[in-house]
Formats: sequence, structure tokens, C-alpha cells
Amino acid sequence: MLIKVKVHAKSKRSLLIKKSHDSFEVFIKAEPVEGRANDELIMLIANHFAVLPNKVRIVRGAKSQHKILEIRTNDG
Repeated sequence: MLIKVKVHAKSKRSLLIKKSHDSFEVFIKAEPVEGRANDELIMLIANHFAVLPNKVRIVRGAKSQHKILEIRTNDG
């Protein structure tokens, strides 16, 4: 499954808001330095979808605020 994510780094708290069936807005505490924000994003998304973090990968936008993530679930 592919989802679109808009990320707000350096937020006061971590929060995931569902905008539509495949679109999320995510606020994370980490700074976008040395991949820390991406790491926190992957952990938050994995937690939300109840998958392991290695089942989530950034397909597009690794250095952008707008990202496309792939989530591989156990059911296909």
C-alpha cells in the first residue's frame, strides 16, 4: 500500500492525522538532520499500521516535507 505524507519536523509533540484514505499529516519532534526525522516518521507509521518498521519505506521524498511511503502488510 502506498500513502502520501506531509511531515512537520521539530514539532512540540508527535502526532499523526489522517486526511483521507491514503493521505496523512504527521507532526514529529525530531529535527530533519541525519535522517532522524525520517526514522521517527517510519516508527510512527509502523506503529499506526501495526507493522514492523522494516515493512515501511520511503519511496519518494526522503529529503522533502512531502513523501510517499510504502507499507508492506502481512496480508499482501
